[in-house]
Amino acid sequence: MILDNVFVEKVLPIILNVLVVVVGLYILWVITSFIFAAVFKSQVDKGSKALNLFLNQRYDIMVSLMRVIRKYDVEIPKKDVDEINNLERVEDFQNFSKDERDERLLAFIHGTQNILALAERNPKILKDEEYDVLKTLLVDSENAYRQKVVQYNADVQGYNYWIAVFSTKFIHRIFKQKPKDLVI
Repeated sequence: MILDNVFVEKVLPIILNVLVVVVGLYILWVITSFIFAAVFKSQVDKGSKALNLFLNQRYDIMVSLMRVIRKYDVEIPKKDVDEINNLERVEDFQNFSKDERDERLLAFIHGTQNILALAERNPKILKDEEYDVLKTLLVDSENAYRQKVVQYNADVQGYNYWIAVFSTKFIHRIFKQKPKDLVI
């Protein structure tokens, strides 16, 4: 009986306090996890909009470049034009599956390289001032896109990390938070 009294008066409050502290720390950890996931998701969403803008800009530049090339009666193969048109009127590239998005982008890059190689073989086009300006814009846009891809992928990795932390993963799944794909 004395032992029961000591347990209730001394040990039980210690156990309860430890339990409250452990539960409190876990709740803080869950809140921290959600905050970091939300911050990275916000960055991913902003990055996605920027990438869409760059891709649309590159498409517009290539359409203008093809117009300049055609001005010199240079025939652009239909396959290359079709590859450029893979980016036509796409509002949000993140709505595509990773494979389809990568396939469209790689086809665009392939078509761009073929068209630029075609233009570089024509001395008249190389002397065209508009061609030179558009080519510079394309290179600058490509460089800006690459920098944004690096930042976007870093944010995606941060987001994916925070929703996959072992101790909180199941809670993120309850809220239907899914991993994001990296872009090329």
